[in-house]
Amino acid sequence: MRYLLFVLSLFCLDELHACVYDIQLASMFRSGQAVLQRAPATPLLYGTAPANAQVEVTVAGRAQQVTADSSGSWMVMLEAHAEAWQVPLTVKPVAVSSSSCTVATTVSFGETILCGGQSNMGMPVIATSPCCSQPEPRPRTCHCFQAQNGTAEVSAAGRYSGKIVVASVGGASGQHNGTYCPYPWTNRSCLSQPEWNAVIPGMKGTVAKFSAICWYTGVALFEALGGTVPIGLIAGAVGGSPIEFWLPPGHVNSSAHCGIDAPPCDAGGKHEYRDSDFWDQLIKPFAPYTIGTVVWDQGERDVHCLPQHNGSTIPENHVARYGCMLRELVKSWRAAFDPEQDFGFLAVQLPGYLGDCGTFDECMASVFPMRLQQQTGLVGLNSDSSLASVTPTYDLSCPPGVDFSTQTETCPFGTVHNVFKRPIGARIATQIMAGIAGRRQAHGAHGGQLRQQWPGPVLTTVKARRISSGVAVNVSYAVPLMQAPTLNCAACCSKGDVGDFDVSFNHGATWVNGTRPVLLGRHNKTLHFKVGSKATGQQVTHVRYTANQPFPQCAVYALEHSTGGRIPAMPFQVALSHEGVWRSS
Repeated sequence: MRYLLFVLSLFCLDELHACVYDIQLASMFRSGQAVLQRAPATPLLYGTAPANAQVEVTVAGRAQQVTADSSGSWMVMLEAHAEAWQVPLTVKPVAVSSSSCTVATTVSFGETILCGGQSNMGMPVIATSPCCSQPEPRPRTCHCFQAQNGTAEVSAAGRYSGKIVVASVGGASGQHNGTYCPYPWTNRSCLSQPEWNAVIPGMKGTVAKFSAICWYTGVALFEALGGTVPIGLIAGAVGGSPIEFWLPPGHVNSSAHCGIDAPPCDAGGKHEYRDSDFWDQLIKPFAPYTIGTVVWDQGERDVHCLPQHNGSTIPENHVARYGCMLRELVKSWRAAFDPEQDFGFLAVQLPGYLGDCGTFDECMASVFPMRLQQQTGLVGLNSDSSLASVTPTYDLSCPPGVDFSTQTETCPFGTVHNVFKRPIGARIATQIMAGIAGRRQAHGAHGGQLRQQWPGPVLTTVKARRISSGVAVNVSYAVPLMQAPTLNCAACCSKGDVGDFDVSFNHGATWVNGTRPVLLGRHNKTLHFKVGSKATGQQVTHVRYTANQPFPQCAVYALEHSTGGRIPAMPFQVALSHEGVWRSS
């Protein structure tokens, strides 16, 4: 009997030792729902343990050992793994053999997407406030902010149970430990330790409150990949937030980067936000999780910022700095998540927009430059493993109305809040697929560079020549084209002579609108338009597209991309040579 008690005491001591030897996975890996970025990425796995302890991590039967640092943090880079569902994962201390010390769970390998930005990213699939189920007219305090056809989407979301999972630090609106939660994306309070949530049929807390653009991107990508690849979606967004609030500290007010922001954009706003607040609260908690693609929908606030801390109500234009700050955001986020592996980055381009940018003319003068800033800010950020580009949406603009608050049946939240999230998600997924193809090519058996083209019409040449009645301009693309009226257009490209191409004779100081363009030649790769007799004898210095009003009327698409994910041609502004020619490099 004494011998038996002695043996039992040793066993208990072992169990007690195991309790002291506290091994933890980071919260993002604990649920058994985590989606890790698939090959060719080598995802990071991390957690905590006693200081300087040795930890053994085993995934799919392959073990790796790592030593925790003096603070108890450990991190290991896993081997690249093809897409797979519910792969066994165990973590245990090397020095202790007790089974109670082993942390066991599962992970899947697929495509991970991090979504961030302001209210257009935060707009949920459907509003879940009880008052929103009431018949019209609803109480004035009932704010049913939601995407188009969201109710049907939530009803059918169960088909993605176990296939698409979501994660967010956002929770019930209000304050929680100093963190503002602008949108109730999950059925929990704000989480400083984020984790994945499975899509459960009929559970509104996972899909209904989640970012609509992020969700529709994930759904379109899942379908494009044949339903064989797990999808992980992460979201964090705050309505009305300028880009400064999303940049990590040290990347905002530095003259070495983008100049000094004085006064800070929206400083002392109604929630007293500050630069870097939403990086700290809504993005940093996910780092250093290995991400495949970031989707960014933000920029309306930066069209004009309001330095409210000094009582001013005069909009201050921050457009000129936006491209630089967007570049800093991409580089700083990439460094924070995984400096050895760049994620792809796709920015949703500003649609037609009448908001706090002032009068119609002031908005017209700001929206197009912002579209160009969104494009130029991402130039040069492609690598052999990532794609950086924008998703144009000018053809999906809500009708102009009087201002951003003008409500219509199709656009109940005014021009600034586009409800057509499904087609935007489809376009983003099309671009992610292009990035995946390039990524696979770059890491194939023969190596190589990222050569995958942006999956929309690529501008190749612009030529202007004098004619007896004025000026003729040809705009050519690399693929056959089609033209179509934009959503809710008022003077569509099939009606009248109003066009969306302009020319300048004085280096952009003033612009003249060209007539409605027509397709030339049997290959349909060139658009031809004219500028009238007042321009006779003058030399064209610049040509631009989608700039003569915030709401373009005619979109240019690649002819073969006639599906729901088709992407229109990019807005542009180019300077012509003395011979009246511009060619892509």
